[in-house]
Amino acid sequence: MDRNQFIGLVLIFVLTFVYFQYIAPPPEEIALSDTTQVETPEATASDSAPAADEQLIPTAFSQLQNDSLPTQEIVFENEVLRIQMSSRGGYPQSVELKHYKTYAGEPLFLLVPQYQKRRFIVNTRHGALDLSQLHYSVKKQDKQELVLEAILGEGKRIVQTYRFRQDVPYLLDYSLRSEGLEQDLLAGIAFDWQASMLNTEKDVTLSRSKATVNYYTTEGGFDGLNEMSSEAKEESIASPIVWTSFKQQFFSAAIIHPAASFQKAQLFVAPPADENSSIVKHYGMRWESAQKLSSLDFQLFFGPNKVPILSKVGYDFEKNVYLGWSLFRWINRYIIIPIFNFLEQFIDNYGLIIILLVLIIKTALFPLTYRSYIGMGKMKVLQPEIQALKEKYSDPQELQMAQMELFRQVGVNPLSGCLPMLLQMPILFAMFMFFPNAIELRQKAFLWAEDLSTYDSILNLPFNIPFYGDHVSLFTLLMTLSSIAYAYYSSQNTASSQAGPMQYMGYFMPIVFMFVLNSYPSGLSFYYFCSNIITIGQQLIIRRFVDDEKILAILEENKKKQKNGGKQSSFQKRLEEAMRKAQQAKKK
Repeated sequence: MDRNQFIGLVLIFVLTFVYFQYIAPPPEEIALSDTTQVETPEATASDSAPAADEQLIPTAFSQLQNDSLPTQEIVFENEVLRIQMSSRGGYPQSVELKHYKTYAGEPLFLLVPQYQKRRFIVNTRHGALDLSQLHYSVKKQDKQELVLEAILGEGKRIVQTYRFRQDVPYLLDYSLRSEGLEQDLLAGIAFDWQASMLNTEKDVTLSRSKATVNYYTTEGGFDGLNEMSSEAKEESIASPIVWTSFKQQFFSAAIIHPAASFQKAQLFVAPPADENSSIVKHYGMRWESAQKLSSLDFQLFFGPNKVPILSKVGYDFEKNVYLGWSLFRWINRYIIIPIFNFLEQFIDNYGLIIILLVLIIKTALFPLTYRSYIGMGKMKVLQPEIQALKEKYSDPQELQMAQMELFRQVGVNPLSGCLPMLLQMPILFAMFMFFPNAIELRQKAFLWAEDLSTYDSILNLPFNIPFYGDHVSLFTLLMTLSSIAYAYYSSQNTASSQAGPMQYMGYFMPIVFMFVLNSYPSGLSFYYFCSNIITIGQQLIIRRFVDDEKILAILEENKKKQKNGGKQSSFQKRLEEAMRKAQQAKKK
């Protein structure tokens, strides 16, 4: 392994380790304000309802709205969602995603009533009124629409309308309007929503690292609270907000308000105090508006974090799927995901899809692989001459000038073996972002891996190994072995002048990545295993047609052209200019 390869691998490792292995102190218990507090499992009895909220129904309306009214369960569903509501409040309390199951094979509930509550408070001349404490009756219900109304007096009512969208079945249009209350209502609206979401995946640690509150404002666009933090995070927003989502690894619950008439917001997210809890995280939001309630239009999203679905919502809602920084996001958004979605239309074996994805990408990158191989081969062939120059010149500056002259004579760019490999790095990092967030791989089995979206385990250890885990991933082991094989094969085609520990770095880095990737999705390790095998195969093919003797012949031909005044490349011109400046500096 030459110096350029070593630097490249070290950079890859450092960036990957810092980004994916962020270590934070354990979570602490913190006090929350009344307006943002989420009832946690530790604060309430298991499977019981949260503590009752302060009664916010002024006496002017209490004659028709009191706790003596019977409570009715309301079910509103389509082909993908089953939403349960109570006549008290008239908002979604339980949301089941019909086409998905938990890792344990049970029905997947995105929201459950015992770990969720909502308050929609408006100001009236009689005092604060919580619309979520009113009793509603069904005015209309069919397969597409549900209309609920709460009677507050003669000709006075609050009407809630839910309507399933045809283009996005996970999205509902939701409207809230007042009728006959113009003389009662005052300016001021506050919307509180808190929820504790249950774990639905095999690896709750990975799920927590992908769970957060995201939002979109008219001024700042998309943003979110730090999902990697193991401590509670709060944020106050002083600009019109369009949407807020409670995001898990593969699913989100969100409210969207395109009119952006809420000028302030407070957001909150926190992990459970007990790391063994079935809760992924606690979420909270509060929107505030200075307007007077008349009619408000929202959208509610309960569904999977799948880019083609989320992109139909608008307002950068697809960014709930984290695909990396701008360049990596672009690669995933417009190259990787379209290829993946195209292949899954015809193939239901996702291991085979990953293999085909590797083949497509490696074929597209083959010209870079070829140039990298040839560049490293040229440097290897030149090693005897470079070594002779090192023995001849003891002065580093003279040695550098002599090497530059040699490169000029044979027409070699010393970076030609490294640059093509570095140009492939965006694909490498894009894959690191794609696989942990790819719901397409969720619960898709391949060979011994039960679920390609999480780690595969062939051996569960009775203890935990720091930075490694309590299990052994076979796909990660195969990836490690193939990386070592690739490092060995590459060393046969590169300059072997490295001595000491440097010559072992190519074998050390795969061991490091074995620790890093052991708990990452098995689909990612399988992808890199296939990529290594195909890369070795490509180099074997190249080597069969281009050996050291052919490369040496090319270099000798370049020497003859230079002696005969042949046309110089731009790199050779830059070399000559650098040599000229170096000579001038030495004379001074």
